[in-house]
Amino acid sequence: TADTYHPTIQDAIDDASANDVIEVGAGNYVQTSTLNINKSVTVEGDGSGTTTLDLNALQGTTSYGITTTADDITFSGFTIEHPASTTSTKNGFTLKAGNTSASPLNSNLVVEDLVIDGAERTPFDFHGIDGVTITDLQADNTTSGNGINITGCTDVDVISFTGSNNAWGAIAVYASRPTDRGSDN
Repeated sequence: TADTYHPTIQDAIDDASANDVIEVGAGNYVQTSTLNINKSVTVEGDGSGTTTLDLNALQGTTSYGITTTADDITFSGFTIEHPASTTSTKNGFTLKAGNTSASPLNSNLVVEDLVIDGAERTPFDFHGIDGVTITDLQADNTTSGNGINITGCTDVDVISFTGSNNAWGAIAVYASRPTDRGSDN
């Protein structure tokens, strides 16, 4: 709904209609459970330099920090804090984009201006998506994983990505067993 304010980002997503734009102003936003973007919406922070999504409450759980499970999603403009766990339980992926089952697969995901430093597992994980556009993503100091995983995706455009000191490397492209297909184009 236009010009409606919500107490949390998840509340705004839950209240949104298809194609709505959810604007998140500058500031620090604490997420106490997985942020589930499960509708065709745009979620845009004020910019990675001014808007922080704090996932520290999920530390030491296997929960994903953020999931996308719908078509036509844009997610942009955040620094995301999801540091390595201080317990023996590893964190889930910071951004787990796409459906990992064979059906339905997702399409048309745009991610841009996102920064993740010090994640425990691969911070950006794209799985089973047709049409992904990656612009101005940064992943540094991942302790167990790549900066980006692209698994079983087609038509992926990596326009700009920077990553350093990630345990397994910068960008990895994989075939997908759950979707029974490789990555292409």
